[in-house]
Amino acid sequence: MPRAAILTIGDELTSGRIVNSNAAWIAQELMAVGIDTPLHLTCVDDTPEIVKYLGVAHEAADVIVCTGGLGPTEDDLTTAAVAKYAGVELVLNKEVLEQIRAKFEFMGMEMPANNDRQAWLPAGARIIENWNGTAVGSIVAKGQKWVAILPGVPREMKAMVRDSVVPFLREVYGITGVMKIRTLKTFGFTESKLGTIIAEIPEPDPNLRVGYRPTFPEIHLSLTALAPDAATADAWIAEFEGEVRRRIGRFVWGADTDEFTGVIGKLLEQRGWRMATAESCTGGLVGKLITDVPGSSAYFERGYVTYAYSAKEDLLGVPHEILAPGGPGAVSEACAVAM
Repeated sequence: MPRAAILTIGDELTSGRIVNSNAAWIAQELMAVGIDTPLHLTCVDDTPEIVKYLGVAHEAADVIVCTGGLGPTEDDLTTAAVAKYAGVELVLNKEVLEQIRAKFEFMGMEMPANNDRQAWLPAGARIIENWNGTAVGSIVAKGQKWVAILPGVPREMKAMVRDSVVPFLREVYGITGVMKIRTLKTFGFTESKLGTIIAEIPEPDPNLRVGYRPTFPEIHLSLTALAPDAATADAWIAEFEGEVRRRIGRFVWGADTDEFTGVIGKLLEQRGWRMATAESCTGGLVGKLITDVPGSSAYFERGYVTYAYSAKEDLLGVPHEILAPGGPGAVSEACAVAM
C-alpha cells in the first residue's frame, strides 16, 4: 500500500498560534482507505524551507499532502515552491481565473488584483475544485510520486480531501479494500501488562494490527483491519475482540465513541438504580460529568459538595473523630467511605 507524508505550512502553525488539527484529520482520512502516514512535517512560509521539506517528505512517502499558503498575499508561497520542487513552471490557468472572478461577482464584489495569484498553477497539474473558497487545489507529479496542494482552511480542505484527493489516490494506487478500526477502552491495567496479555492472542490475519494508546487512567486498545471488503474486516475484528473480552472482559468498559459517564448511565438505567454523589475536593465535578449526559435525570438524584469539615459532618454524617486532629483526616479512605 502507498505511504503518505503530510506537510502543513504556515508561520501561525510553527509559532503555535494555531493548533495543527489539519494533519491529524488528513491522517485519519488516509488511514481509512489503507494509506499509512509515517511522516508529519510543519514548516514556515518560506520557499527554500518548503522545498527542503518537500524533499524530506519525498524520501519517506509516495504521496505528499500539503496544506496552507494558497492565499492571494505575498506570503502565500506553497504553489510556487511545489512547482520549483517538481521542476515545472507556473502557468496562468485562465479557466481558474474566470472561476475566481465569478465567485467575487456572485458576492457582489470586484475581484482584487492580487487574487489572480491563485490562478497561477504548476504546469500539468490536475485541478482540485474548491467549492467553499477561491483557492483551488492541485495535484502535481514528481517522478512516480504525487504532491497534493490544498488550502489550510479546514472547511475547504476537508471537502477537497474527501471529494478529490482520496478518490484520486484510490484510482492511482488501485486501492479497493476497506479499513475498519475498533477501539476497546480498558481500565485497571498498565500498558505493559495489557500488552503481555494481548500478545498471547493469535491474530486472524496479518492485516489486522493492534495498537495501544494510554489515556490515564485508561488504556485504549485499537484493532485496525485492512481487508478486501467490509464483511471480512468486521469478521477479523470480531474474532480478535471476542478473544480480548474472553481474557479481560470485566476490564473493558466501552468501545469506540463510548464515554465513561454515558456507560455508567446506561448501566444504572438497566438496573433501575438511581445515584447521588458526595464530593469534597472535586467540587461538584463528578456530578457535572454525570449530568452532562442527556437524559441523566432518569437516574441522577442529587449531589452534595461538602468541602468544609462541618459540611461533611452535618450533611453526610462523617464521624467527628475521622476529621479531628490525630484522626485519618479528610483526605483518607476512611473519610471517603464515611461520606
